[in-house]
Amino acid sequence: NIQFSIVRVGNLKGGGPGDSGNDFGLSKAYYNAIFDLVEAQVTMSHDRFTLGVECSQGDPLQPPNNFVALQTRSSFDPCPTDTNRINAGAACVAAMLAEKPIEFSVGSAKGEAPPSMEEWFEMLSDL
Repeated sequence: NIQFSIVRVGNLKGGGPGDSGNDFGLSKAYYNAIFDLVEAQVTMSHDRFTLGVECSQGDPLQPPNNFVALQTRSSFDPCPTDTNRINAGAACVAAMLAEKPIEFSVGSAKGEAPPSMEEWFEMLSDL
């Protein structure tokens, strides 16, 4: 039998360095490659103010309808159906390092720094 973990993420946002001097996220060149002004603003703001995480066991969330999805597209407010790219990657690493297979969903929350790996392990152990 092959054991594996399942990490579910929402609509991906962000992924850049946020404020200069951070050691997480992609380089500043990532921001320069976004040509849509609204998307660029949301991406940069998401990387500064929405780096927190909300984890839930399994897949408890229903995908948002198209109207709600359009509303959250231009917002960097925390939403359980949105996930920062930095946190999506960290969630996958935490799942690989977990002692046993786990299935969880990752949403966004307010925060100016992503969780440390120790905080990930604590969140996953609480599920």
